[in-house]
Amino acid sequence: MFLKKDLEKNFASLAKNKRPFYLLGLMFFFWTLFDGLIAYIAPILITDRGFSVTEMGLIIASSNIFGMIFDFVLVKYLRSANYRRLFLLVYLLCFAYPIFLWFSKSLGMFLISMMIWGLYGDLNNFATYNFLGRHSKEGDHCKDSGIVDLSRGLGYLMAPIIAGVLVVKAIDFFPISLSISFLAISMVLYVLITGLKIKEESAVVEHKAHDYAFFKEISILKKIGGLLFPVLLFNIAIHIFDALIWTIGPIYSQNFPDFKD
Repeated sequence: MFLKKDLEKNFASLAKNKRPFYLLGLMFFFWTLFDGLIAYIAPILITDRGFSVTEMGLIIASSNIFGMIFDFVLVKYLRSANYRRLFLLVYLLCFAYPIFLWFSKSLGMFLISMMIWGLYGDLNNFATYNFLGRHSKEGDHCKDSGIVDLSRGLGYLMAPIIAGVLVVKAIDFFPISLSISFLAISMVLYVLITGLKIKEESAVVEHKAHDYAFFKEISILKKIGGLLFPVLLFNIAIHIFDALIWTIGPIYSQNFPDFKD
């Protein structure tokens, strides 16, 4: 009897203390449904607009090139990061991205879409790390980030399944509007999170950025890259394989024979 009460008390305490992270995880679940749907649609949409598979690959690859450029730029201009402002900017860019993508017909428009994609991806990572750095205890970093990563994984698991059902032979605006609906739900959860009074766990709330110098950043990357080279090489190989699946997979899935009972 006493054991049951203790368990209920501990569970209630855990649920209360971790409520912001569960809400953040739920927010990311719907956000990844949005992002996963758009990621599935983008290769098909680009090739449907007259671009070859090779050109489609180069266009989508440009989002990562823009992301790397933004990494250097944001170091200079994000002197004091705050996840509330960063997430708000992420959502504004996310709402703009599918609209730009849908109306893109020229190479220039698609490159602008990829630029938006690369930028909100970077800002999203910065905002997430800032949230965890501020509100996660040092000993709970793995546990709390695990809640977020689990939610992301579930979203990216379900997004291709939903997209596979909706996108058969051609793309209409319905999958785009559905992805925007998932994004809207995610933003509502973000508003709920900003309304919570969350305890600051970080010893230093605002982190002052060091003086920016391009070649100094390159030097830091070279030092870190040398230490983490095996890990970086492994991650490059994993991401190449992953990118091949999610870019080529949706296109070939349209040519699969219909499954019959």
